[in-house]
Amino acid sequence: MEQIKFASNKQRDFVTAGPEEILLFLGGFGSGKTYAGILKMLLLLDKYPNSRGAIIRKQFGQLQKTTLQTLFAVLPSAGYTRKNEQFVDMRNGSRLYFVHLDTEDSLNVLRGLELNFAFVDQIEELEEDAWDLLEARVGRWSHAVRVGGWPANWKHRDANGKELPPRYMFASANSPGFESWVYRRWAEGSTEFEHWKARGYKVLINSSRENAFLGEANLATMLSKSDEWIRRWVDACWGEVEGQLHTVSLLSLIIPTPELIAQIKDTHRKFRALDHGDTAPTCCLWGSSDRDGNVYITKEYYKENTLISKHRENISFLSKGDFYDFSVADPSIFYKTAQKHGGKWSVADEYSDVNFLPLQTALFWKPADNNEMGTRNRINEYLAVDPEHIHPVTKEKGSPRIFFLVQNKEYPMGVHELLKQIRAQKREKVAEGVYSDTRDDTVVDHAYDTFRYLLAARPSVARQPKTNKYDPTTWKGYSNWSKREKERRNRVNNVRGRQNDY
Repeated sequence: MEQIKFASNKQRDFVTAGPEEILLFLGGFGSGKTYAGILKMLLLLDKYPNSRGAIIRKQFGQLQKTTLQTLFAVLPSAGYTRKNEQFVDMRNGSRLYFVHLDTEDSLNVLRGLELNFAFVDQIEELEEDAWDLLEARVGRWSHAVRVGGWPANWKHRDANGKELPPRYMFASANSPGFESWVYRRWAEGSTEFEHWKARGYKVLINSSRENAFLGEANLATMLSKSDEWIRRWVDACWGEVEGQLHTVSLLSLIIPTPELIAQIKDTHRKFRALDHGDTAPTCCLWGSSDRDGNVYITKEYYKENTLISKHRENISFLSKGDFYDFSVADPSIFYKTAQKHGGKWSVADEYSDVNFLPLQTALFWKPADNNEMGTRNRINEYLAVDPEHIHPVTKEKGSPRIFFLVQNKEYPMGVHELLKQIRAQKREKVAEGVYSDTRDDTVVDHAYDTFRYLLAARPSVARQPKTNKYDPTTWKGYSNWSKREKERRNRVNNVRGRQNDY
């Protein structure tokens, strides 16, 4: 191992990682991820005589042209005794299978394999079911033998107590999208991250820039491409797409501290927004703001094929205990297109119907600003990292003004669907590398539209108060803040009074 010259520290960490980790090597072009996976596989087969491994890729053609070419460039002919299109036999009795999964017959082959180790090259090409099937086949081969120097106990046993060699599963990928099952399992911030992390799932993200052997000329060519292309194919950012409208900085993703949660509950101003769908999903977002103009998206509700009365009940429950500076909704729900109670009726009326539904669940909305271009610009204003703005959690300079609470105990739902849709939004493609200002209407956008409505009801970043304007540590700051708080409380009490009138 000491004689191997690794292209990067992360490549070394990937190759040397133990069996307790189900490891994903997320790398840019030329980052050495395929080489690392093959090297790790060959070292395992050599270390554990009479073991079984498999190199897997979705398409047969790609397996033959790329993955296996790299394999046989690494593996000298003296290292094996026999090879064909299905496997290669090593001199120590180990066998390495080559598996593609683009036909039902190939899936049947996988179902019949018993393996110790598996490497999936370009795992984002695979269906989730295929990976789950693979997990069930790895760790089943029991005929590996010990060699000198190994521990007396392998610490791996089957259901009958028989000793088994360690079980290794690892994979490589290029920038899977936010809609991908790969993102759900390996990416911090996804709704399932904590679950899969507990099962050993771990990712190493390796930029092409980190490959010491890539060459300056090759890297310079790659860095001459567009920013979007570089983020995706060089820096291996999750979910980057061509023509992307927005870039969400990692600085915007926060797991809130207990102190921040207390501030959100006690001192932040609250607001919410709604995008109603009949058969399409209905989305509601909750937000809050601090005295520095930072906005926090705290909760999301996202559900389809549900009655309005049930949406109203669910959203009311999630809103319980708070009063809102504003509640806005898609303007289309105010169109009176139905007949009810002897008059014209709208979806907004249905949400606020206090005559036939419980008063405590009544929801009152105002029409949101649905100016497409203006609301998109407002989003980018808040997402932009201001080098002088103080981050509310790290307290360091250089921060956006919008923050998304990722899954945590206090807010267990997080805002997964919203983040996925923000990152997925793109412009309509006109020609190769050319995009219009029109948003691609094939991309799912119910949570994204709700987000537009919410931020459009907020002031622009240019109108945000300076931090020290309301600093209670100064007399002037305290006076301004106190006056503002009194006005806010008066508004809240007025709202309470109106609600009690029903």
